[in-house]
Amino acid sequence: MYGFTQEIEDELENIRFLINELETHGCEVPDGALVYKKINGQFYYYRQYYNGNIKKSEYLGQYNDEKVLKFKAAKFNALRLKVLKQDLALLMNLREKYVRYEPAEIHRRLPSSYKDLPDECYVDDKFERLCDWAAEDYESSSFPFARTGCTTIDGTKVRSKGECIWYDTLYRYAVPFRYEETLKLRDETGRKVAVHPDFSIMCYNERVIYIEHAGMLLKPSYMEDFKWKITTYLRNNIVMGDNLFVTSDNKDSGINSQMIDLFVKNMIKPLVFGNKT
Repeated sequence: MYGFTQEIEDELENIRFLINELETHGCEVPDGALVYKKINGQFYYYRQYYNGNIKKSEYLGQYNDEKVLKFKAAKFNALRLKVLKQDLALLMNLREKYVRYEPAEIHRRLPSSYKDLPDECYVDDKFERLCDWAAEDYESSSFPFARTGCTTIDGTKVRSKGECIWYDTLYRYAVPFRYEETLKLRDETGRKVAVHPDFSIMCYNERVIYIEHAGMLLKPSYMEDFKWKITTYLRNNIVMGDNLFVTSDNKDSGINSQMIDLFVKNMIKPLVFGNKT
């Protein structure tokens, strides 16, 4: 991972949005502090404040009364606004001082006598390991391909249109992956079973994520098999939205290839390339 300047920009945008929302719609912060008394198991809330040197209390109500809720929300929003402004200043300062460390940036900072650097200066050893991992021999599904199988951009045979779109998209973005790698997982009885995710992808931090494309969910037998597969994944800490991502055909057997392209571009590429692209 060569840097996180885009993450800084994204977070600055989020913080500015939240600050604007709070300053535009936030509650006016009342003077004083919220205190309560517990009487016979009931909580009674008061606004405690000073009038000159005299300490005073104003009864607001019980925990769910409107005045109490508004007071709590106003104080919460005030503190949140303060924290957001502190974070904004911190990140803006970091953005000004942070220097990306990819080879091109380091090269740019060197004197002109270093114009022609050796190739080794541009080799990303971490990414090379991911490519080596994808190219290694690995056990994969031995289930025979149907005559209706599809052929990918590099001539590989896959089982469905959805898999073909996923394969070609990963290939086009130069994402290293394994197709139908055999995983040995535990089923509900504790017995080891072989499961074959459509795609296994090792990220830049060497964490593996998995892709499944479900093509025939309206077919009862396919649905039952897929439910078993997802349950088995979950039992083995492979969780949808974390290290497992699932797409599917729609009810008319259509596939949104644009969505898959955007997912690979915006979600998978940063994980694999370490945000260098």
